Amino acid sequence: LDVVPNYKTIKKSVHLLNEMVREALVNKVDLSQAIVAEVNQCTKRLLAERDLRLHMESYTLEGIDEKKRDHLKDLITRAQESGVSEVYTKVAEVSTEKMSKNIQAKKILDRFQAYPERVYPEPEIIDPKKKAQKNKEEKKVVKKKKREPPFLIPDWATDLTDVVKEVDTMNSLIKKAEEIKLDKEFLSKVQAQLALSLIHI
Repeated sequence: LDVVPNYKTIKKSVHLLNEMVREALVNKVDLSQAIVAEVNQCTKRLLAERDLRLHMESYTLEGIDEKKRDHLKDLITRAQESGVSEVYTKVAEVSTEKMSKNIQAKKILDRFQAYPERVYPEPEIIDPKKKAQKNKEEKKVVKKKKREPPFLIPDWATDLTDVVKEVDTMNSLIKKAEEIKLDKEFLSKVQAQLALSLIHI
């Protein structure tokens, strides 16, 4: 079978195949090397399919991280090398692409949230009538202004082009929010950070 309807039966099928080969060898049935190799290839394919389908079912987009995504990619490679049907490998590839976009969105939000908020002083409103008097007073008392600490810009944001690129990427990702499972709370945080990023730009 190229496609097994229920992957949960695969282990049992593999066990039965291995038992049949073992009994044949015990009973001194003449099994050619080609048949043994074919059985081994079949069980290898079945187990690769079973592992891929099991993890596709257990790894959800909501709880995905890079480790799980990369593990699924490894399972896809193993499945392809073992001859698993494209019915499963193609679906798994689409799934890992969505996972990558979900992870990318979370990483960009983390970078936005780590960006320090710049505090701008409130503009001073000066009454024109009192301006001359204030200038005289300032000449009498010259105060040294306290030096503000330097504004630390994260490495990824030192180039304005990179900041704009991150904002554009996030905007394109949140358009696919439903597809890549970005929840309302996440989107709310993103919108707040995008509003701030426009100030930084």
